[in-house]
Amino acid sequence: MSEAPQDESAKSRAASPPSSEVAPPLLSNTKDEEAKKGSKRRGAPRSAGRTAANAGPKKTITLVTGSEAMKERQKQAKALKEHRKMTMDSRHNFILSKISDYVGADSAVVEDFILGDDKFAQIEDFFATDGSRRIMFFYQECTITRIDLSSQAANSPRKLFITGGNTEELCGTCLIFLRSTTKGITIQNVAQEVNFMAMEVSKGDVLAGFQNFLEVL
Repeated sequence: MSEAPQDESAKSRAASPPSSEVAPPLLSNTKDEEAKKGSKRRGAPRSAGRTAANAGPKKTITLVTGSEAMKERQKQAKALKEHRKMTMDSRHNFILSKISDYVGADSAVVEDFILGDDKFAQIEDFFATDGSRRIMFFYQECTITRIDLSSQAANSPRKLFITGGNTEELCGTCLIFLRSTTKGITIQNVAQEVNFMAMEVSKGDVLAGFQNFLEVL
């Protein structure tokens, strides 16, 4: 008989409607969120600072002015001429002396023109075994832009340069050296195997100059 009240009590609790009370809403802590965002923003520069620190030393760029570049080019040109002068011997002096005597120019000026000429290698080819049969020079009024020339050579109205004869127009003196052998030109045979000739051309009249040249022969 005592179990009946307990069953009724359990049924009464099961049948009773759920409580109408609602749990309080979760409130976000706005101040905490703003504080977190602020700490992230403040932390960004420190991260960037660490990245910059790990980037290594800065590269230094040196700017070269026009005057400094010109001085460097003049220095290199001077060194090249000194090197070529050291390789010269009596074969080169034979050619330079012939030119100097014919045109009446100072031997130092003739040497200055030739040592810095960009076709200087043609002289060596002329001396070589089975090399070129001739080498030719023009001595005439013209404009030559060269930073290696001495003031005396640069101010000379007539300039001396090595030429193949097919690119520059002749309007002055043509100086020609011809070899009579395929053997190499040496110190011993240069005077016997190399012949020197010159042709004067007035105002670009090559034909008249060639006729005068034949008359001399």
